[in-house]
Parts: sequence; structure tokens; C-alpha cells
Amino acid sequence: MNGLIGRKLGMTRVFDAAGTHVPVTVIEAGPCPVVAVLDGRVELGFGAKKPKNAPKALAGHVKKAGVETTPRVIRRFDVTGEAPAAGTAVTVAIFAEGDRVKVSGVSKGRGFQGVVHRHHFHGGPETHGNTRHRKPGSIAPGTDPSPPRSACAS
Repeated sequence: MNGLIGRKLGMTRVFDAAGTHVPVTVIEAGPCPVVAVLDGRVELGFGAKKPKNAPKALAGHVKKAGVETTPRVIRRFDVTGEAPAAGTAVTVAIFAEGDRVKVSGVSKGRGFQGVVHRHHFHGGPETHGNTRHRKPGSIAPGTDPSPPRSACAS
């Protein structure tokens, strides 16, 4: 196995032997039940859904593997070596101290953002009856860059 699913809990710091602090990310990693063993790949689950929120097809797929709860997240990983059996749990014991790991994640969604938040526009005046405080106004270029005069006169 060369993969595990986890969830970021937050940030903290640890102190090394010299007394300097190192910022670290706290991750809840595993246990991840093996939902299915495919050709050279393993399907792992993480978390738990309420039974009423789990689709029937997914609940049946997970039940066939012998996992009691339907996972919230299911991902597939390539297998290096022997694949674990379906229904067994994969934990952080697959890593040794000093192993380098690659972590990838999904950023939290922010929905529709206005231009002040998304692009750091300054916004309009706040006084004298102005109602365009956080609205973009005209953002097209004015005279620069513009086509040469010869291209406009035809």
C-alpha cells in the first residue's frame, strides 16, 4: 500500500532538541477500511455516513466487503506489493519513521466571491450617497493597451 485517506484537524507546533519550534499540520489519518481490491488498485474508505444518507448501491458495495458503516470518502490507490484483503483496515502503521509522504487536499469552497474579496479590488467611495461600495464598476482597459489609431480609422 502507498496511500491513506485523512482529514486536517488544524495546526500546532512542536519543539526540537535545540528548542526551536517547527510548525506542523495535525491530520487524522485512518483507519481506512479496504472496500474493494481491483486490478492493481485498492479502494479505501474514510469516515462514516449516516445509513439514511448512503445510496443503496454504495451501501451494498460496502456491505459486500464486510465493512459495517458506509464511508464518507472512497478513493482508489495503487498497490505496491501485496494487496490487503477486503474488509481489513489500513492504518498509519504502513509508514515508517522518516518516510517522505506527499499530501494533497481539497480546498474549502468559498462560493461566489465579489471582486473585492476575490481579486483585491479597492472598492468605491463609501460616502456622498455612493452605492457602489464593493461593486467592480468598469474594469476594461481605457487607452492602454488599445489598438493603434490606424487600425481604428477605416
